[in-house]
Amino acid sequence: MSKRRPVIEDEFTIRRPRWIAPVAILGMLLLFLGIAMSMLSNNGADPLPVRITGTTIVGTTVAPTTTTP
Repeated sequence: MSKRRPVIEDEFTIRRPRWIAPVAILGMLLLFLGIAMSMLSNNGADPLPVRITGTTIVGTTVAPTTTTP
């Protein structure tokens, strides 16, 4: 059975519970997986990018509007 090394404590040491590091690593892993899955699934993405130039919207189909005088 291995003995734990003595902890070096000085004025810069911040004591924390032992469960903090695994929880932080798990959180970063879940965040990375969420971002990767959202990029891969592309839910609701437009097939064509939409650019607004002046008063014209390029890349979308807009129904004609009629104005009554």
